[in-house]
Amino acid sequence: MSSAGRHIPLGSPEGERSLQASATPSSSFPSPIVRPGILVISHGSRDGGWVALVDEAVEAATIRLQQPAGPVPVVSSFLEIVEGRLIQDGVDELLERGVTDIFVLPLFVSSGATHVDDIMQAFGQPPAGLREGELEVFHVGGARIHPGRPIDDEPEIAELLLANIRELSRDPASEALLLIGHGSREPVFHGRWREGMTRMAERIRAAGGF
Repeated sequence: MSSAGRHIPLGSPEGERSLQASATPSSSFPSPIVRPGILVISHGSRDGGWVALVDEAVEAATIRLQQPAGPVPVVSSFLEIVEGRLIQDGVDELLERGVTDIFVLPLFVSSGATHVDDIMQAFGQPPAGLREGELEVFHVGGARIHPGRPIDDEPEIAELLLANIRELSRDPASEALLLIGHGSREPVFHGRWREGMTRMAERIRAAGGF
């Protein structure tokens, strides 16, 4: 989600407040009815267990995002492979449920992933670099699109990584920790991968004492 030119993670307290505010009409002047919905987009896999883990995570997040004014539709979709649950399928489901504003949440590790840029271009967003998106334009039925951002250096993910690392670590001060990401050859996206991984490494180093 973006606000005043900056990105706000949908799962954060600030993101939840912003989402609730967007669904609450102003009392000072008439406003169009806003029915927000969230479209979570993951890569997709032939492994049914992988898909099930994504669904469990999305379901858990959905419980936290509900508003007193009513439930917010949350749909989990996939970039490829999972037939019947691709991105356009997810958009169609939200539109059928009366959503007017779609908050697109890419469940990817890094904003340096070209897949994320492909997805956002297909939703009508400007390209992040010079490359042209590889997906066909999505049909959104006039719904407003609000782009979210990937994980990057999200603090909660840093905490999860650190919890796993601590199971293996004995003396952090004398140990070296190597974080490995996918990366990209594309200049803009390569830089985003490096920036996100560097910030994540700093979080883990500061909290873990490596």
